[in-house]
Amino acid sequence: MFLVALIFCGLVPERETTYRVAAIELNHVVSIVETPGGLPLAQVNLRQLIFWELDSDGELRVRDWRRLDLAAHPIYDHRRGLWRCSWVDRGWHSRHVEAPAFVETYSTDDPELLDRQHRPINHRRRF
Repeated sequence: MFLVALIFCGLVPERETTYRVAAIELNHVVSIVETPGGLPLAQVNLRQLIFWELDSDGELRVRDWRRLDLAAHPIYDHRRGLWRCSWVDRGWHSRHVEAPAFVETYSTDDPELLDRQHRPINHRRRF
């Protein structure tokens, strides 16, 4: 839908690329704060899309990530049986990521940062 709006306005991305990953995760990084009444409350600090791929050791590793406000929320394509999200980057490159699996999580630790211990950013196949 976002791409249709860009075309309608006469703004057409120069290139388009589709990537395939093992899973797309919508992660909400939260901190637990205490309300004045003493009840715990989860405060969302970051909403991010994490794109996971299967590594040679059989473990899921982060391939890349985007803040949710910079990419579209994943949509399920029933015909193809895939989850898909899209965005247009600063270089007017339209990027689409597809995955057979999608999960939404809430965590106090950032999974993308934790994965850097196993696969640093400079070793990732980024989009």
